[in-house]
Amino acid sequence: MKKVLIVGAGGQGGPCASILARDKDVTEIVLGDIDIELAERVKNKIKNDKITAVKLDAGKVEDIKNAANRGNSGDTQS
Repeated sequence: MKKVLIVGAGGQGGPCASILARDKDVTEIVLGDIDIELAERVKNKIKNDKITAVKLDAGKVEDIKNAANRGNSGDTQS
């Protein structure tokens, strides 16, 4: 059981989420981006229930801590 936090849903984070979503050892992926709409689009394109999209400002330590401690409820934090 592995939980992964990806900070950024753009050119690097999106492909990483897609690859990790297919990994049988990864049980949860939290995909965080300051642009929640981008994170949601990436999540919807990949179409995998392991992914939770969250709004995350990488410059705020508290945002990163909150995202890392999130459960896999499938909802979106805004």
